[in-house]
Amino acid sequence: MSRALPPLPPHPEDAPWSPNVYHAYQIMSDTFRHASGVLLQDADAKRLQFHAENTIDQLLPILKAFEDHAADENIPLPWVYSCTEAVGELIVNLCQAQETAIAKEDSNIVFVEPVTVLRTGKRGRPRKFPGSTLGCQPSHAEEVLERSGGIF
Repeated sequence: MSRALPPLPPHPEDAPWSPNVYHAYQIMSDTFRHASGVLLQDADAKRLQFHAENTIDQLLPILKAFEDHAADENIPLPWVYSCTEAVGELIVNLCQAQETAIAKEDSNIVFVEPVTVLRTGKRGRPRKFPGSTLGCQPSHAEEVLERSGGIF
């Protein structure tokens, strides 16, 4: 489980944060909370992929903006770096969970070969034999037709 997103620290000058900083943090907090919640569920690979991509698309530009405008907005850089580490850890966990979900989905797939093709190297169609993996027993109608010598 990834660590929690650090809360928005108090403003260094005891003033309120600008609306832009506060709104960006709210978006970052909501996105982080939703993505972290998916890790607690038995989510499929597509859902995990969506949240990983959404986290990258939404949070990385916000973190970059926090870092670029830290001096202008009086944002403490250690706080920005700890948020970046938490988001990075979340993205890694989402990607690992996605890989696990893909492996889990792929493990249930079985490829059945209903027909075996025998290539003789001669011209014409290759010989085809029913596959033994199907485990099908001939039906009663096929047995009757075989014993009677055919339909005609």
